[in-house]
Amino acid sequence: MLGLSLLDGPALSGVERQVGLLLALAGLACISGLAAALYAKAYGIAFLGEPRSEMAANVHPLSWRTLWPLALPAAVCLAGGLAAPCFFDLAAGAAHSALPLPPHLQQAGLNGLARAHASLGAAAVIGGAGLALALIFLLVRKCLLKKRAVEAMPTWGCGFQAGSARIQYTDAGFSEPTAKIFAPAMGLKTQLHMDDGIFPKHGELSVTAPDRLRSGLFTPLFSAVESICNACKVIQHGKIHLYILYILATVVGLLVWGLRS
Repeated sequence: MLGLSLLDGPALSGVERQVGLLLALAGLACISGLAAALYAKAYGIAFLGEPRSEMAANVHPLSWRTLWPLALPAAVCLAGGLAAPCFFDLAAGAAHSALPLPPHLQQAGLNGLARAHASLGAAAVIGGAGLALALIFLLVRKCLLKKRAVEAMPTWGCGFQAGSARIQYTDAGFSEPTAKIFAPAMGLKTQLHMDDGIFPKHGELSVTAPDRLRSGLFTPLFSAVESICNACKVIQHGKIHLYILYILATVVGLLVWGLRS
């Protein structure tokens, strides 16, 4: 819905509005791509590769008693996607009751609501069709494998049979290309130390990604506020007559400002 709204930016009057909405659309696309990479990395951490610990090697499936609490929010998310037009109509009605539009904007608002309802309906239909197709594929796969033995084999290692969990691809394989692209903005630093020689016996790789917002914005801002607050402590000396003088000076200042305005 946000992307469809931003796509209508060129229809607005004013170059600054059109450029602003197009830049917002580009930012939304970038954020969506980064979110997809994040979920791919999270999936790789949980499900891909050889087990790296004894606990991970001896896992067992969870029972339905453990999984059913997780199924409730998943079902709510699924219902929110498939029944998005209904939920949108409820939210739009509540918003219109709380903040009614002016008379000259009511028709435009109704047209916008109708377009949003139609867009959400199309998205719900596409999502439902995709879900039904996935379920059909699962049923077909289950039927095809019903009379066949399913075996588990070691992960293919390009012909090298002496591999271990320490030399396999990790979740960093999903995030490293993206991290290289945004390394200048993130301040990503990579340091590699290896022994000399053709066959080094020891190697050490360190990757640091400092928090630019914390070190460049929040820490200086909070430090400045703390310094200002510490400087203001000089007025907290416990002398009542000076406190009364502060109040009188403030009242006089407000009166002078009020007379001038």
